[in-house]
Amino acid sequence: MLKINGQKPLSGTLNLSGSKNAALPLIALGCMFERSVIDNVPRIADVFSLLSIIESLGAKVEFQDHTVIIERNTFSLHNLDVANIKKIRVGLLLIPALYQTLGSLTLPTPGWCALGARHINDHIHGFQDLWLEVELDNDASHVSVSGEFFVGERSLSAWFWVTPTENILMMSALRPGVTHIRFAAIEPHVINLVEALQSVGFDIEVLFDHTIKIVGNPDLFSSHLQATVQNDPIEAGTYMIIAALMSEEYIDIRWVQTSHLGMFLNTFRSTGARYDMIDDTTMRVYRSRELAPVKFQTNIFPGFPTDLQSPFSILLTQAQGDSRIHEVMFESRLGWLAELESLKWKATVLNPHQAIIHGPTQLVWGNVASWDLRAGVAMIIAGLIARGTTHVTNIRYIDRGYEDIIGKLQAIGADIERIDED
Repeated sequence: MLKINGQKPLSGTLNLSGSKNAALPLIALGCMFERSVIDNVPRIADVFSLLSIIESLGAKVEFQDHTVIIERNTFSLHNLDVANIKKIRVGLLLIPALYQTLGSLTLPTPGWCALGARHINDHIHGFQDLWLEVELDNDASHVSVSGEFFVGERSLSAWFWVTPTENILMMSALRPGVTHIRFAAIEPHVINLVEALQSVGFDIEVLFDHTIKIVGNPDLFSSHLQATVQNDPIEAGTYMIIAALMSEEYIDIRWVQTSHLGMFLNTFRSTGARYDMIDDTTMRVYRSRELAPVKFQTNIFPGFPTDLQSPFSILLTQAQGDSRIHEVMFESRLGWLAELESLKWKATVLNPHQAIIHGPTQLVWGNVASWDLRAGVAMIIAGLIARGTTHVTNIRYIDRGYEDIIGKLQAIGADIERIDED
């Protein structure tokens, strides 16, 4: 549980960590090489879970500071860490490495946050389009992959989903020949994966029409992989929101890459919030005493990222009027709004995808629970601006994706601490 005493002015500098969304597929890719070294890996729960799975397969894994080193032996499923592979959906990203070494495999299907229907069908259809044999058992608790690749040029679709795009890309790298992945996700962390493959010699083009063209070459996996995880744009957006709401004057955020923030920056500025780049990678975000309402919708990159919808909604509670949210990506991601009723906020949920936030609202203390990773961080932000003491429960979600967020906030003056849950 977190205990937050709100309305404490904040000042100082926040350093970004490596991106969760980039680190996990890069680690999975590392399992396809004899040896891989991946730098700037965040020390978060999802990374530790994935590394535990990889160790259970028989690989040697070291996690030193923020560097992961993987030395692959022949994989085996006999001692598979079933608990973790069911817990995190990115376990699916190990399928290409397992197919590469085993030729056929059966894995438990993973779990995930309650964001909506995050089916594995797009993974299945992508692999099938490469002519692999993929089956779900009757209760969809296990997925099996076997068979041999189609020889020749192939074209398939990923329907803009990030993890299927990453999975199909890695599997296509194993298949000799040209693969066109149409309707591909091109989020920054997908490009991070593309660049890692290019660094060892893969011929890959990312086209403006959301097509990724890759020439597969299994021989290239005999080399070693050296890759670096990009800094986290979602963490950057989160800290920008906190700075706009609670900084004494301003907060500096280091290692920001503005090109990764897409439409978020435009929407942030539309509220009247202000920032300057004081050097190439350092953003100074100023306290905003008066915010304007906005309308926004989440979308695929470079649109407004769904992972920042929840934190941004807290910013809008302080806007001078009604703001509208259209959550396009997930049908259950607005469910967290009900949790804030105990903080006396005002919102109208129109349907599973749309809501109105009525501002400005003085949030007051209360007890709230984290619904998922991003909603959990939104609860932290709400606690920072609320009057009195707020308790946030179910914080295991937050630990999955933000490295040492409590320590970072304490360092800039936040009155926040972990306490034991009764």
